[in-house]
Amino acid sequence: MKRQRKTRFAAFTAAILISSTLSVHADLKLGELGKEPNQISSGSDSFAGSQDAVALDDLGISIIPSEYVSIRQEDDFVYIYTKETGCIPYVIVGCYDSAADDFASQFTQYMAQQYSDLQVTAPETTVTLGEREYAFVQYSYTVSGYKVRDSRLFKAANGKTYMFGAKEVPELSLYTGSSLEEIAGSFAYLAGGDSDYAKHVDSTRAVESDTQEMITNPEDTSTTTSIVFAQEKAGYKGVWVPFDDGFQLYLPADWNTYELSEEEINQGLLYAAGDTSGSDTAPAVSVVWAKNDGAENIEELASEIRQAGYPVDDIVSINGIPCVSYRVEDGDCSAIMFFHPTDQQYILCITATQYTANVDMICSILTSLSLTAS
Repeated sequence: MKRQRKTRFAAFTAAILISSTLSVHADLKLGELGKEPNQISSGSDSFAGSQDAVALDDLGISIIPSEYVSIRQEDDFVYIYTKETGCIPYVIVGCYDSAADDFASQFTQYMAQQYSDLQVTAPETTVTLGEREYAFVQYSYTVSGYKVRDSRLFKAANGKTYMFGAKEVPELSLYTGSSLEEIAGSFAYLAGGDSDYAKHVDSTRAVESDTQEMITNPEDTSTTTSIVFAQEKAGYKGVWVPFDDGFQLYLPADWNTYELSEEEINQGLLYAAGDTSGSDTAPAVSVVWAKNDGAENIEELASEIRQAGYPVDDIVSINGIPCVSYRVEDGDCSAIMFFHPTDQQYILCITATQYTANVDMICSILTSLSLTAS
C-alpha cells in the first residue's frame, strides 16, 4: 500500500477514534443492494403508455403494462420501471422452479436474510385478480434512509411459482400506481416459440420507451443512488451548520459543539458535535479533511477506501454531491467521504456515531450534506 494512502487514511482514522470518545456508533448502509436494484429514483416522469402485450420469452408468459419508462431483463428477472430506469419504483416479475405450498413463507425467510430490518407489514393472505387467486405478502425495510414498501404476489401453476412484486417509497411519493395489479392480472402463458407480439423481453432483448436510454446493468454501482434531503422529515428541531469549505449539515439544535485541541486540529479534525444528555447511546458527528493522493473520481475513492480495509456500502449522490458510504467495523460507526466542493486535492469525511440507537437521526444528518449558496 502506498505510504501516501496510509497517511491519508490514518488522518480520518485518528479522527474517528477521537470522535468515538464523544460517543460514536453507526452502521449506515445507504442503498444496501440485494439481488434486486435498490437505487431510488430522482423522480423523472416520462411514460410510455400502451395496452400492447409484452412477451417475456424466458419466463414463458406475456404481460400488459399500461405505463412504464422501460422494461429490462436482468438475472432471470424482468423489471418494469415506472419513473427512472434502474431505480425504485418498479414492478418485478420472476419465475421459480418450485410450487411449494409454503413458497411465500420461504420467500419471507429469504428476504429476512437480505434486509436486517425487514418487517412483514401485511401477513400472507389470498387476493383475487381476474379469475386467479394469488398469495399476497407486503414488507418494509430501509434503503438510503427511506422506508421501502415491497409488495409481492405469488401464483403457483404448472409446477412453478410466478412472482410479481412492486417496490415503492411512499414518503418520497414514488409509487407504481396500479401497475402491480395490472401486470399480475394480465399475465398469460406463451404458446411457445417466437410469438407475434410486437414487443419482447428475453436475455438478449429489452423493451424500453423512446424517452429513456436503457441502462445496461441496473445493479451497476456506477449508477448511484440519488438522495434529496427533506428537512421537514428530519424528526428533530435542527439548525443548518455551514462550513467554510462550501457545504453544510442540518444538526440537532440542542447539540453541543466541542472545542478542538491543537492535536485534533493537526490530525485533520474540522468539527465535532454531539448529544450531551449523558446517555450511553448519545450520538455525535465529526468532520475531517485529508489530502487526496490521486483519486480522480468517486469510484477510485471507493476503491481506495476498500483497500484501506473499510467496508464500502454504496456510492451515493447526496443532494448532488457524489459520496462513498462506508463503515468502521471496530465500532458502531458510519461515514461518508466526498471530494472538497471546490478543490479535488482534498477529501472530506463525516463520521456519525451510535447509529444503531439513532438510525433516523443519523440518516437525516448524513443525508443533509449539501452545498452552501455561493
